[in-house]
Amino acid sequence: MLVVHGTVDERVAYSNALAIVARAQEVGVPVEFHPLDGVGHGVWGAYTEQIIGWMSDFLYRYVAPQSAVGGVAELLDFAAGGSGVGGGAYAVLGMVGGALAITVAGILAVKRRGVQQ
Repeated sequence: MLVVHGTVDERVAYSNALAIVARAQEVGVPVEFHPLDGVGHGVWGAYTEQIIGWMSDFLYRYVAPQSAVGGVAELLDFAAGGSGVGGGAYAVLGMVGGALAITVAGILAVKRRGVQQ
């Protein structure tokens, strides 16, 4: 689980993010927390590149190695509309959508090949 949350979010309390992270840790769910100090709700616009980097690193670390069939290739297949094992790409990315799934999957493919960014 990847959690990115502004510390002064007035719509969704920061304490909610802390509780989710604590519970994930309690039950052994891999969790990575990125609090954005002094930032409110709607972090996507100002932090897009940084969040995509965190997402691709997280997926590379926790999802790609676990794929039973093809790792990153499966994520790319699903992001492009296929039905591969990597179907978790959209579930992990939530509402952000297909374009971001393709972007993150592309970054993962580069990392998987060991190409420097």
